[in-house]
Amino acid sequence: MLPPTGCCSLRPSTTTRCRAWLKNTIDWLSRPPADIGRVFKGLPTGFIGATPGIGGTLLAQSAWLPVLRILGVLPFFEGRVIVPGASRVFDDEGRIVDTAIAERVREYAQTFAAFVEHRRRPRP
Repeated sequence: MLPPTGCCSLRPSTTTRCRAWLKNTIDWLSRPPADIGRVFKGLPTGFIGATPGIGGTLLAQSAWLPVLRILGVLPFFEGRVIVPGASRVFDDEGRIVDTAIAERVREYAQTFAAFVEHRRRPRP
C-alpha cells in the first residue's frame, strides 16, 4: 500500500473511546509491524468530531494521542474542531446548518490542507 499524503478523521462519537472501525483500519494498515514506519511515519494527521453530548469528542480525540505517537504520525495541533450538540448542527442529510460551525470546519480544512502540503512526503 502506498502511504497517503495526509489523513483527517471526521468522527461522530457517543463515547470517549477509539471507534472500532478506525482502530481496525489502523490495525490492518500496520501489518506487518515492520511496515508501520513506511505507512505512518511523518503522516500529517488531524481529528475533528461531533457528538450529541456536551463533550464534542474531546475525550475521544485525546484517547488517540498515544496511538498517534506509537504510529509516528505528525499530529496537526494548529486547529481543533469539537462539535457538541450535533443534532442542532446537522440537518437530516448530514449537512452543517450552523454557520459558525461550518466556518470553523472550513478554516480547519484549509489550514490542515496547507499543513499537509507543506509537509508532503516523497513517495517510496
